[in-house]
Amino acid sequence: MSHTVDSVTTDYIWDVARGLPVVLQDGTNTYVYGLDLISATDGGGAQTYFLYDGLGSTTDLTDGGGNVIADYTYDVFGAIRSQTGGSVNYWLFTGEQRDSESDLYYLRARYYDPEIGRFLGQDPLPFPNLYAYAGSNPTNFIDPSGLCKWGMPCPTDIPIPPPPLPIPSPISTIPTVVGCAISSECRSDVADWATTVADHPTSVIQQTAGTAVAMFSSGDVSRENGVTFYENCWGACSFLRLTEDFYAINLGHYVFAEGPIFPEMKRHELRHVRHGDEYGLLWPLAYLWEMRHGYKCNRFEEEARAAAGQPLQCEAPKE
Repeated sequence: MSHTVDSVTTDYIWDVARGLPVVLQDGTNTYVYGLDLISATDGGGAQTYFLYDGLGSTTDLTDGGGNVIADYTYDVFGAIRSQTGGSVNYWLFTGEQRDSESDLYYLRARYYDPEIGRFLGQDPLPFPNLYAYAGSNPTNFIDPSGLCKWGMPCPTDIPIPPPPLPIPSPISTIPTVVGCAISSECRSDVADWATTVADHPTSVIQQTAGTAVAMFSSGDVSRENGVTFYENCWGACSFLRLTEDFYAINLGHYVFAEGPIFPEMKRHELRHVRHGDEYGLLWPLAYLWEMRHGYKCNRFEEEARAAAGQPLQCEAPKE
């Protein structure tokens, strides 16, 4: 891929095998990485080394002799407050690449504007604030993937191809994250929704929610007994990774899990799917009502454990 400005074309070579894609070469500059970007070597062999603060932002550049040739300070959202030195450098706030024409940062899934502290495109994951950067807490968190603040589990292993420059529409990067909008898998999800709602009309809300999450999720997909299982789930279902309380959850005739689904777990979740079919629109309320006894003595959980052949956990059954 390449970037053309004023008839000058710069070719980019990317390493997409890492957890997050990184630039190995742009034009005549070559980059070396460790945990972060270590150095850049220009076409004449001159080396520049990067020094960082605790957030990973470039604070200084040094030459091969250790002499400081540039330094930078930023406000909390990454807008440059001051800089010295004349070295050309695009790797700045949190060590990420800034586009020299737009002053926007490329954060894989979306572009970020440090002047307003917001992303230009909506978050493809179902978070409450679709444009906020790092949970609006940029002094403690970063967001190199453009998906969620670092320090929380993030889908960094989704293969997000680097976009060409100049900057494309932010929407054009979303299908590479959620991967689904026009695929046969999505068409199958819609067909499953229609069939399930026809068979269980009172489950329409749960099934609609499950279908919506499935259409913007990816993972290892399998079907059994009319239920679709998403193992190792990424995309919209990544909300599971925001808490340690949930490993798997069912929505209608869908089961989403952050890792593999083992046979006992599958039987457990299948029983919950049947609970949903039985109680229909009242299923979420019925489940919450049973939680008054605590998770271990939740009647629905005990029934699911029994169906899965798992040990029962409620020592004293509640009325």
